[in-house]
Amino acid sequence: MSLIPNSYQELLANAGNYSHISKPQTVDIINSLGLQGLQLHAQAPVFYVVDYTQKKFLFISPSCEKLLGYSVEFLADAGPVYITELWNQNDYKCINEKVIPQVMAFLKNREVSEYPEYSVSYNYRVQAKDGHYLTIMNRCTYFAVSDDGWPLAAVGFIVDITHFKTDTSMVLTIDKIDRNFTTLSKIPLLKSIYYPDKVDSILSKRELEILSAVKQGMCSKAIAAQFYLSLNTVNNHRKNMLHKTNTNNCSELIEYARSSGLL
Repeated sequence: MSLIPNSYQELLANAGNYSHISKPQTVDIINSLGLQGLQLHAQAPVFYVVDYTQKKFLFISPSCEKLLGYSVEFLADAGPVYITELWNQNDYKCINEKVIPQVMAFLKNREVSEYPEYSVSYNYRVQAKDGHYLTIMNRCTYFAVSDDGWPLAAVGFIVDITHFKTDTSMVLTIDKIDRNFTTLSKIPLLKSIYYPDKVDSILSKRELEILSAVKQGMCSKAIAAQFYLSLNTVNNHRKNMLHKTNTNNCSELIEYARSSGLL
């Protein structure tokens, strides 16, 4: 039976129990990323290799200083536990209690040997050395896993998406890694949207009006006519309500609103 962590805190706290298990050499992991010979001293993304059993970074590209203001040496000594202290605490709570548990639940249904075939991506806010917050997209893969399913290490990168992210929602996706580097579009195997700042997840007055109309059985075209909105606007409101409530369809949305006291 797969034994996997239920939170990021648990992953970091208990990975040391598996320190006896051998892992690939850091240089092999770096080479597998195609980083050998590249000069990444002043540009993102920031590539990293983290060993959870030792609670330390085995590799961080020099571009981290340009992005976060911290040197490679400082972050290597500080380790991943310290890094979480730089995260926006609402984001960290969401990652710890929702994102990582969902990722682990996904992996639990896969063979341990398949873990390196999946890429996990999610965004969060992190405080740079100068005090201002950046919105970061983290994309990683677990490359060392115990026989009982416990992730021991990860390889990935972070990139600044501050100028492309206009809200505080957190998006989680899990993709199957494309080893052939094709240009075909793909749909994530898993996608969830979270709202670490609770105020962002509250439905607006207009959304509640539309939801009430949906509950009454009105179609989008009729709702658009009633509120003097375009059909596209109504559909966008409906889509946003699903995202905000992390529901999959109209029935789930109405049940969520009913149980939450919104309707």
